Order: sequence, then structure tokens, then C-alpha cells
Amino acid sequence: MDLTVLFQISYGMYVVGASDNGRPVGCVINTFNQITSENPIVAICLNRDNYTYDVIKRTGRFSLSILSEETNPNVIAVFGFSSSREKDKYERFDYDVKDGLPYL
Repeated sequence: MDLTVLFQISYGMYVVGASDNGRPVGCVINTFNQITSENPIVAICLNRDNYTYDVIKRTGRFSLSILSEETNPNVIAVFGFSSSREKDKYERFDYDVKDGLPYL
């Protein structure tokens, strides 16, 4: 992992992703903070009623995709206004999987 990216992250919007037994799940968040740079520790904020929260709590793992100002508004609509409980949010978008976690 390229840790130098942590020094460049500022306020913005992100898609936090997780893997529910191999099925990608995710949601939009706007709170991500770097806590330490050595042995990097980060903090994210999620609504505890969110399905992605349940998966992260169970697995202890998540991915983070930084959304640019040019991000397709459909990404924000799908990941921000629907639940991974009911639909595969990633099916409409190109994404990669690294270490078992989805990245836009």
C-alpha cells in the first residue's frame, strides 16, 4: 500500500467498501481521518443502521475509494441512496478487487 496518499487526503466524499462473503457492498461517506502515519490508523464514520457498517463490524476490513469532483453523479446516487441489503451497488460500475475488497 502506498502510504504517501494518506498525506494528501482532505475533506471530500468517499465510497467505503467491504466484502460480504465475496459480495461487494458499499456506501458513500464524507468522514475519513488519518489518526497515525506510522503503522497507519484511520477512522471512518458510518451510520450503524447501514448494511456496510454491519459487514465491516463483522469482518474488520474495508476499502476506501476517493471520489473526485468529476465522479459520475450516478455513483453518489446509487451508493448514497440505496442499501446493499437489497441490491448489488457495484454491478453498474467498473471496479477492482484487491485483497478481497472492492475499489471503484
